[in-house]
Amino acid sequence: MHAPAHAQEPARTPSGGPALTERVDYWDAGLRLAYPSGWDTPQFTAGQVLLATPGAVGPDSALHGPVLALRIVDPVRDLNLPKDASFTQIAASVTVAPGKTVAVTASGETTVAGLDAGYADILDGETGLAGQTVAFMLPDGRYGALLAVAPLGDWAEFAPSFSAILESAALLRPGQYQAPEPGDEATFAPGSVRLTLPSGWMAESMSSSAQVFRDGDPDHGPYADGSGFANGPQLVILAQPRPEAATLAEALAAVVGESQGDETGES
Repeated sequence: MHAPAHAQEPARTPSGGPALTERVDYWDAGLRLAYPSGWDTPQFTAGQVLLATPGAVGPDSALHGPVLALRIVDPVRDLNLPKDASFTQIAASVTVAPGKTVAVTASGETTVAGLDAGYADILDGETGLAGQTVAFMLPDGRYGALLAVAPLGDWAEFAPSFSAILESAALLRPGQYQAPEPGDEATFAPGSVRLTLPSGWMAESMSSSAQVFRDGDPDHGPYADGSGFANGPQLVILAQPRPEAATLAEALAAVVGESQGDETGES
């Protein structure tokens, strides 16, 4: 199954399938997707958004229906591929149902949101799952993967919907984010800091020395994995003792977990 994506066209209704009436914006990857009404609420984690039909994921994590994931991947670190791996090779190495019995039944070139991409059709005879993975490079140089899987008996019916979801993919531009108007004033007690929050923002205390301010839009909520990130804007204020004999830049680097090669400065 292979269908090129056309980002500028409106999402179409797949033949014999449900209309794509819902949309999800995944700001980490900078992509927007349309999907059918009635699906579960998108689940955001660091590096992935998961879309699923109701009851698709069982209590034992077994798949009983179609599941779709948009991931950010590092081919070298995550997939043990060479730096010059092709999109098709990356697509063939990414799967939501890893196992020794996964076979690639077809592969080739395609596009996602106007970006060059490669696809791989997969089949797992042991678990009875079939699907497709599409790999591409985002404008900032990172790699993305859009993958779907379903029980073998459901895949033929779901495949046209997945093709339509692929066609709906569109890049999110910074200008598409609508900055809110100024709202209420908030106070961070440990530092006696006063600030004006954007309209609709809320405050959440993490501890006596840390507070999070974020957009109240439920689609911009925190990731489900507890990583501290959110699918939208947020401001975190943290108060902690400054290490003796350390510069402000050094103290900040310790807080954010600066890695070798990163640069932290003072302003």
